[in-house]
Amino acid sequence: MSNDVGRVIGAEILKMRRLKSTFALPTTAVALAAIQAILFDIFQRRALVGEPSGFFVGATTLGWMTTAIALLAIVLTSFLISREFALGTIKTAWTCQLKREHWYAGKVVTAVLAVVGIYVLVVATILLVAWTRAGFGDLAEGGLVIHEVRDLSIRMALCATLTLFALCALVILAAQVATLVNNAGTAIAIGVGLGVVMSGLQAVSVLRPFMLTTYLAAPLSQMSAMSRGFPLPYEWNELLWKCLVGAGAWMIVAYIGGHIAIKRREVTS
Repeated sequence: MSNDVGRVIGAEILKMRRLKSTFALPTTAVALAAIQAILFDIFQRRALVGEPSGFFVGATTLGWMTTAIALLAIVLTSFLISREFALGTIKTAWTCQLKREHWYAGKVVTAVLAVVGIYVLVVATILLVAWTRAGFGDLAEGGLVIHEVRDLSIRMALCATLTLFALCALVILAAQVATLVNNAGTAIAIGVGLGVVMSGLQAVSVLRPFMLTTYLAAPLSQMSAMSRGFPLPYEWNELLWKCLVGAGAWMIVAYIGGHIAIKRREVTS
């Protein structure tokens, strides 16, 4: 990693330490995750959604929280990049022998690290609640073991990791959008609008593989189905390569697009 990229990351971390929101956002996310997991477990125990299962609580609650984290990722990334143009501080950064591509890479890596940190905290919280309230064990019916706890645990880890990979792709897409506008509000509106459009287009089977939202939702939907013994939407190998290729393609294209946009950007204010 370039020293310039490291300098940008270090400067952003220093800024974040001074902001109350740096601690408020993950705290709020963790609290929301815990509340959702507890409420969902209560519904399970009332036989509204089946027998108690820690894996089902974990996968379903994390699936809900992924939407919230995705929104948070868009907001955080938009502020990290677009505010520099709005405040005019970008001029100082780019005239201090700091290459644009290094500045951009540092911003993207910072946003990715922040989202990864929040996601890990949320996953840990949900799994802790699921373990203490419902526990993790074999999925069995009528004395017949359908899925062993080892297999369920491995698949849960895989699905959580694939979802995180898609979230990182979302961060890079949000970064590209942020390079095109001069304020965070507009970047956030565009990012959320793209998410809504992609969610709608998922209903069209031909377009579904091309939507980033597909790879945000598919892994944990697969895990929810497995944890109840339902038919799986995908074969596991199919899910793995589709998520890696699909989200990876978005990641690469969005980063290249953002890199090109930042190189051509005219700073007028």
